[in-house]
Amino acid sequence: MLVHGTDIDAARAAVGATGMRTITEFERIGVVVASGTADQIEAARTEPGVSYLEGNTPIAFTQETSNAATRGAEAASTLTGANGQALDGSGVSVAVIDSGIDPTHPYFRNPDGSSAVVANLKSVCLLETATSPDCVLPVPGFLDTDTISGGGHGTHVSGIVAGRPTALSDGGELTGAAPGASIVSISTGAVLLIVGADSALNWVLENHEAPCGASVPAAECPPVKVTNNSYGPSGGGEFDPNSATVKLQRALADEGVVTVWAAGNDGGDGSTSLTNPPGQDPTGGILSVASYFDQDTGTRDGVVSEYSSRGASADPRTWPDLSAPGRTSRRPAGSTCPSAPPGSIPATDPACWTSARSTRSAGRRWRHRTSPASWRSSSRRTRRRRPPRSRRR
Repeated sequence: MLVHGTDIDAARAAVGATGMRTITEFERIGVVVASGTADQIEAARTEPGVSYLEGNTPIAFTQETSNAATRGAEAASTLTGANGQALDGSGVSVAVIDSGIDPTHPYFRNPDGSSAVVANLKSVCLLETATSPDCVLPVPGFLDTDTISGGGHGTHVSGIVAGRPTALSDGGELTGAAPGASIVSISTGAVLLIVGADSALNWVLENHEAPCGASVPAAECPPVKVTNNSYGPSGGGEFDPNSATVKLQRALADEGVVTVWAAGNDGGDGSTSLTNPPGQDPTGGILSVASYFDQDTGTRDGVVSEYSSRGASADPRTWPDLSAPGRTSRRPAGSTCPSAPPGSIPATDPACWTSARSTRSAGRRWRHRTSPASWRSSSRRTRRRRPPRSRRR
């Protein structure tokens, strides 16, 4: 149970007064995550300063021509950023919140032999074993935190974000959307509930400026400028402005960190919204990404993928903000998402499609953080401005 207070002290007081057990805290947004009986939870509703009670909702995890279609390859080869470096993500970290990562995978190997993964963390909040609210913990940099039961989803996603240029046996080459970016991996494991994902977002909120610690220079471990979130509830749902997820992503936006969401894999005919709820947030710096199929042309003249979640046709507030290649993005060899022989093969498993498009966009967002104003004005999409709204019924 997520107990929202008018401030963190009010939430702590409510949990203590009702006898619930604290699991973790999101101090910056005034939320305490706690476990308790039905009677204790009911009693918390009437405690002073409690503004909202939120359940621990279950959620689920949902590359050659795509780099040409997004103009990523063109940008990396022809443009430089405001920092004078190639426009390939250098100087920026992307936080990938997912099942985990294999940091020793060759696709993440830099020319000097180091790994693109600068921080490797694991959320243990759902285990309820921590003796303090700090339950997103660093693990050894070489440790494979990805899970077989999760299908290697996190490694797949991270490769699309920032895979290094890698030659294939057939003479081709794979590369991620931002092949110079660094990766901060936060593993939530294979069983994903909203508390695990929100604890990862909260960690980014508290640590984005120095994800490896204050003593590590930014040249070695760049600040986080983007989070990728390739998960969500099946079948979409209503946008909830009072949820911890929305409060966290808005706080991140206030501090200059972009949050990217996969729109979902539920398709739809427009009669109702099936898009991922937090991606419907009208706040600037929060993006919902649909999937399109470039038909292997390397252009932006493809079609929206049939499985990509649609919003309600009569309600533009539910529509995805943009689309990115999601049908034939390629995975790192050895990750098991999709289920097929390891290697450079088209991603044909729908569980991976939602990841491909959002991570392609997450990799693209660094360009707006490191690029000159002329590039930003020509390539950045203008965010729809939607009026503030209460929870839809």
